[in-house]
Formats: sequence, C-alpha cells, structure tokens
Amino acid sequence: LLGVAAAEHVPAMAKLLEDEEPEVRRAACAALGRVKGGARDLVLALKDAEAGVRAEAATALGGQALAVGQLTSLASMAKDVDQEVQ
Repeated sequence: LLGVAAAEHVPAMAKLLEDEEPEVRRAACAALGRVKGGARDLVLALKDAEAGVRAEAATALGGQALAVGQLTSLASMAKDVDQEVQ
C-alpha cells in the first residue's frame, strides 16, 4: 500500500471509476488497491457493468483491510456470471 500520504488522492481516483472508458476504470481500481482507504470505492466498482473492471476491483480488494460488509461483497463475486471475475 502507498499509505496515508496517497490517501488524499482517493477522491480523485474514485472519480475515475465514473469514466466512460473501461480501461480508465480498471486503472483506477488498480490504483485504489494500492492506497490505504480505497476499499469503499472498490466495493462499489464490484457492480460495474464491465467484467474486467469488476475483476480488477476484486483483485485490488485483496490487498485492502476490509470490514465485514466489504468482505461479503467481495465473496459474492465468486458467483459472478463472468468467469474472469470469479
């Protein structure tokens, strides 16, 4: 994790999760996964329409400290319709 120093940039990275380009959203997920405090936005990205974004969000969450509700959201990805996400 990049830690507290990078945490101030979480809102800017989270805003990129709204970009129309899936590759931008995937990159935002990867970046959020390396920053302390990115888990909440990554959980939201688990519901993205693009399987690749959901997969990147799930992967990025693997390096985060998660609350119980966030763990439940991550575990539900094992049932995703897209095998890349599972």
